[in-house]
Amino acid sequence: MCSSDLGAKGEGADFTEASLSGCDFRGAVLPGADFTLAHVERADFTEAALDDARMNEAWAAEVVLERASLVDFRAESADLKGARLAGARADGALWQASRLDGARFDGCSLKEALFSRAVLDGASLARVVAVEADFRRARMHQVTLLQIGRAHV
Repeated sequence: MCSSDLGAKGEGADFTEASLSGCDFRGAVLPGADFTLAHVERADFTEAALDDARMNEAWAAEVVLERASLVDFRAESADLKGARLAGARADGALWQASRLDGARFDGCSLKEALFSRAVLDGASLARVVAVEADFRRARMHQVTLLQIGRAHV
C-alpha cells in the first residue's frame, strides 16, 4: 500500500496511466490532477481536494471519495463501481458514461452534475442536493433516492 506525502500541494499533478490501487491520498490537495487511465481501485481520497481533476477512463472501483471536494471533477467512461462519495461536494462534476453501480452518494452536493449514459444500478443517492443535475439517459435500476433536490431525470 502506498502513501501520499503530497500532503499540501500537487496542483496539476499528472498520474496518467499510473498504478495507484489502494493508495492513501487522504486530505491531499490535488486540484487539476490527471488520473486518466490510472488504476486507483480502493484508493482513499477522503477529504481530498480534487477540484477540476480528471479520472477519465480510470479503473477506480471501490475508490473512497468521502467528504472530498470534487467541484468540476471529470470522470468520463470510468469504472467507479462501489465508489464511496458520502458528503462529497461534486457540483458541476461530469460522470458521463461511467460505471457507478453500487456507488454511495449519500449527503452529496451534485448541483449541475451530469450523469448522461452513466450506469448507477443499485447506487444510493439519499439526501443529495441535485439542483439542475442531469440524469437523462442514465441507467438507474434499484437506486435509492431519498430527499433528492430538483434534478432532470
